[in-house]
Amino acid sequence: MGKSQKRELLSRLTTLLEHLLKRLYVDLPNDYNGWERTIRNQRTELGFLLKDAPSLKAIWNDSFIYAWEITLKTVQEEYPQVKFPSEWQVDRGVEAILNQKFWA
Repeated sequence: MGKSQKRELLSRLTTLLEHLLKRLYVDLPNDYNGWERTIRNQRTELGFLLKDAPSLKAIWNDSFIYAWEITLKTVQEEYPQVKFPSEWQVDRGVEAILNQKFWA
């Protein structure tokens, strides 16, 4: 697994988590469609990445923890009026993050 693949995993996971958090906690229904589209796109790209480099699954948990820290800081700055959880509240495994519709 190369540096660029690790970087791509972190970048895509951060973008995915950011949009998941917005979709779950920010009450702006007019933005839901765009956030959901980004969620679908990032999930697809992460799926491709993990298929091409399955060894990235070995660093998923550490990448998730780091991506979460970055994401939380970003969304808290962007939406200071919204109370985001300090910890991810549901399953953070690869399958759940790539497939589960957490807002359903």
